[in-house]
Amino acid sequence: MMFLPLLILTTFLAGPPLAAKTKPLPLPPQLMQAKTVYIDNQSHYASVGDQANTELSKWGRLQVVADRKSADLVLKLTARTVKEGRVSNSTSMGGRGVRNTSGSSMEMTSMDVTVAITPHGSKDILWQDTSDDAGHLIKGLRKRIEEQEKSAGAAQP
Repeated sequence: MMFLPLLILTTFLAGPPLAAKTKPLPLPPQLMQAKTVYIDNQSHYASVGDQANTELSKWGRLQVVADRKSADLVLKLTARTVKEGRVSNSTSMGGRGVRNTSGSSMEMTSMDVTVAITPHGSKDILWQDTSDDAGHLIKGLRKRIEEQEKSAGAAQP
């Protein structure tokens, strides 16, 4: 009986810390050196493209261009709807689990947005991530690039 708690405690103490920060791989030079980007919004939602464009404009590092051929990078936006279950207009009676389910119900969904960045003229993905917000993804990329530049600057004599 005492063996299981002891095993769990030993595994927890011997393993890596739960909050250990991982060190990301360096971003490819093509991504770090790019100056222009073309937004290929294949999400079918104008708002997704608008979010990405707004964050790129705020950042100012990459100039958004209207012609794919003149871009260093292509930022491809895709989206998919994810079903998360059903919610019904029901009530609980006295905390006994008795439910009145005579109300309406609706399906709960969310949207996953994926940003994939490739060099112009290539299908090689330099960076890709998924979230529920394109703007959040661009902010994450910005942070990662800025951290990589900062650490590279600190490493130089």
